[in-house]
Amino acid sequence: MARMFRLPLVLLALLVASCAGVLNGPDRPPTRAEIIGTYDMGHAGFDEELELHQDGSYKRTLFAHLDSTDATYLGTWRLQGKYLFFEPVPAIPTISSLVQAEAFFYKHKPAFVRTQDLKKEKVHEWWVYQPRVR
Repeated sequence: MARMFRLPLVLLALLVASCAGVLNGPDRPPTRAEIIGTYDMGHAGFDEELELHQDGSYKRTLFAHLDSTDATYLGTWRLQGKYLFFEPVPAIPTISSLVQAEAFFYKHKPAFVRTQDLKKEKVHEWWVYQPRVR
């Protein structure tokens, strides 16, 4: 009797696993060439833009709210496997520091999330750096 249920369960597991690829894209991290571009992240009071340039430099702009001024940071980035590393590393990291991120495909486009925003390998869509829609 148990054997009768094994095949449907295996087929269901394969179907569920394949859905992630269909919904989000390849089951591999983006390449360096794929990750280059401009990304937006944030929501309701916390918005930023991040430009990853081909020469390995980046420009990060945190947009001001409530009559503050925008903050712009410059540095370098590199991709190693599925991880993005950003320098310079702040002497005193804060909750909004950009030091390391995990890259993946989201809705068939390269995307990434800061590792400090991951909770048990999950993250809310608000914190995903998504490519700018052109």
